[in-house]
Amino acid sequence: MVALRRGVPPEMLAAMQGTFYPVLFVHLDWPGNPVRAHSGVGMISWGGADWTGVGDFGDVAIPDEAAGSMVATTATVSLVASPEDFDAFLDDQIRNRAGSIAMGLVSARPGDPGGNDLVAAPVPVFYGTMDGMAMTVEPT
Repeated sequence: MVALRRGVPPEMLAAMQGTFYPVLFVHLDWPGNPVRAHSGVGMISWGGADWTGVGDFGDVAIPDEAAGSMVATTATVSLVASPEDFDAFLDDQIRNRAGSIAMGLVSARPGDPGGNDLVAAPVPVFYGTMDGMAMTVEPT
């Protein structure tokens, strides 16, 4: 059995015993306008800030953990939008600016009543610095 070492709040552990609804929070220290987004829909208030839901238009890839060690790894954050939406940000200097990812649980399915109510404070799962931004254009 592996022990939980992240300091998961008891309310979150209790909610995980049945059906639960996870949500990821991404914070990027973007120059002039910090980005606060979550994987659900609508707005969630947490930590004194409002976090915008990106739903199916966002993706986060977090590396597996190496048990008992700190290893330099990469997380990838993706967002689907039109090229015009990204044009104004392509030249922003984001290298070495902070980024973080946290996991939380909401009390209902995102989009349903209660779907933006946190069960407990989210738990940090990744910290790092941004490296760069790339735009991929696809016909779909």
